[in-house]
Amino acid sequence: IISGAILLTVSSFVVAKEMPPIGGEPKGFQLPKTTTFTLSNGLKTTFVDYGKTPKVTVRLVTCTGNVDDGDKPWLSDISYEMIKQGTKTQSALEIAEKAASMGGEVQTSVSMGVSTLGMDVLSEFGDDAIVLLADIAQNSTLPQKDFDRIKKDFQRQLKVQQSQPQSQAGEAFFKAIYGNHPYGVSFPTEDSLNTLSNSDVAKFLQDNFVASRSHLYVSGVFNHA
Repeated sequence: IISGAILLTVSSFVVAKEMPPIGGEPKGFQLPKTTTFTLSNGLKTTFVDYGKTPKVTVRLVTCTGNVDDGDKPWLSDISYEMIKQGTKTQSALEIAEKAASMGGEVQTSVSMGVSTLGMDVLSEFGDDAIVLLADIAQNSTLPQKDFDRIKKDFQRQLKVQQSQPQSQAGEAFFKAIYGNHPYGVSFPTEDSLNTLSNSDVAKFLQDNFVASRSHLYVSGVFNHA
């Protein structure tokens, strides 16, 4: 009888403990106001005033990526690394130092159909960040020595990723779903990666990294003018 009473007490305690708390009333949420316009070169721009922290996020989003690699997988990835390697007026080191002085760094990312170039900086440097990103987007010089270095980095990455079970499974999964479509190609072959040239990078950027396929987003606390 005592054992049964103890079990009943413990069971009641467990049930009571598992009861979820009553949820509170949801708070109202209002999306921040946006201002969108298009520049004469076709570049869409959207301003998003958000928050009170003196920071600003700038993202140049372009509708390109691995889907535009053609028969040269990872060309877009290498291309977006190359645009950070110096412009007509400043080296990669100077770009990095200038970005750091603003409280941020130049970031790029590449996915299947969307790629970005951007920065997160203190609000007082918002204008300077725009100038720096514009220089990178329009005046990258694509130094051959940096291409050779970055290509070797990607060759090492290829060997590492292809040795990992998760990467092997992902490659097989997308290949099974998409077949020979660009969505189904996760990795280049060693031979195809070896044959990539800096001229391939230049052509990729000329054809795809263009204003008419891009959208500039500026959000946070910043000066519209």
